[in-house]
Amino acid sequence: MRHRERSTPAEHRPTIEETSRWGSPCPRAEPTERWHDPCWGVAGGGRDAVPGDEPMNWSHKIRHVMSAPAVFVDLDAPPSRVAALLETSPFHHLPVLDGGVLVGVVSSIDLARVSLGAWVSDPQTERAWLDTQFRIADLMSWEPQFVREDDSVKLAADKLSTGDLHCLPVLDQRDALTGIVTSTDLLRWLVTA
Repeated sequence: MRHRERSTPAEHRPTIEETSRWGSPCPRAEPTERWHDPCWGVAGGGRDAVPGDEPMNWSHKIRHVMSAPAVFVDLDAPPSRVAALLETSPFHHLPVLDGGVLVGVVSSIDLARVSLGAWVSDPQTERAWLDTQFRIADLMSWEPQFVREDDSVKLAADKLSTGDLHCLPVLDQRDALTGIVTSTDLLRWLVTA
């Protein structure tokens, strides 16, 4: 298979016919009518990545990306009520506050780890057992990482991509909880930015 030279000037972009004649220099992708160079582009109707485009604005503020207001639970909330809230809501993480101060995050995974699941078919029995055996303090992650409303999207992305984090509580300058940012929030921002 013949490959074309990579030194093609940026102003000359090969046509589909030229690319087909030369063979695909990028074997993982074949040319389509949407883009001319088979080595870059976006499939499925997304925005094409064009060399020379403006870079994504990673300095965008968290306050524009976060989910707000944040639903939270108190540290003394019964685990059964937290489990019921997580089962009936579209979210999977809840900041935990003690006297208005962020002390942790509890997730549906934290509760699933202690679930009786297959051994108990009655949800009421399982919830009663959960309340007698555990407190939220036993299940949650203590001292969670967080971001501030004025922090950059890049900082949140860096924190979420390093470690076992899936959400970051968002605090204002007075340390009050104002929202939450999840990996899903960042993906939504990424595809609409």
